[in-house]
Amino acid sequence: MLRKLQASCVVERVHAKTSQRPEIPITLVKATQGDGPKATLVVAYGAYGTPLSLRFREEWVPLLLRTGWTIALVHVRGGGEFGHAWHNAGRGLLKPESIGDLHAAVEWLVDNYISKPGEIVGNGVSAGGLLFGLFFQFEIKIINFVYPNNHQNKIGAVANQNPSLFRALVLNAPFLDIVSEMTNPDLPLTQHEYDEWGYPDQAGVKASWANYSPYDNLDPRSGFPGGLFFFGGGGSLVI
Repeated sequence: MLRKLQASCVVERVHAKTSQRPEIPITLVKATQGDGPKATLVVAYGAYGTPLSLRFREEWVPLLLRTGWTIALVHVRGGGEFGHAWHNAGRGLLKPESIGDLHAAVEWLVDNYISKPGEIVGNGVSAGGLLFGLFFQFEIKIINFVYPNNHQNKIGAVANQNPSLFRALVLNAPFLDIVSEMTNPDLPLTQHEYDEWGYPDQAGVKASWANYSPYDNLDPRSGFPGGLFFFGGGGSLVI
């Protein structure tokens, strides 16, 4: 199996380039068979200063060998790929930057003929599920965030996103109801999470949560991509 993978797949690092944000690294695992855009599994995390794992997963084997998919690991800000600065640029009031990075990376994959709309599946775990949960909406909305120095900065992130990019989302214990969870200090983990997501008494934080919380921005009139969700019985910060 290993020899077959080595003969049938390639791994490469590319960078999604946009005019409004830093280059976003993407690790691609691609089947060599066929030309042109392919169905793509997009994986992202972007939280707690933890780098996205590059461990090869057994469940990718049939995607690569049987159907010729591409696996795209998107290293958004909030993770630890480039140290504390990369983490800090995607946490607290800057969490929408992680979400914007993911959206920009997926659009870059489409624009560069690696993927195509409607044949992309998103895969996120826990905090990574929050990034993808926002793609259950139709329109992109520009949000005003108030920073501690009272400087307003418009971030084209993502309370609502374009679901036509995704055919389906596979989310494992996704963090989707950030407002309810982060405003209830009696939950076991809430107060430990403030450093990552922001303190509720900090200026602009609650408004920021409300603007990008997937649960609070669902529109029943919108059409959604397919969804497969996995949950455990003991998780207190997922819904």
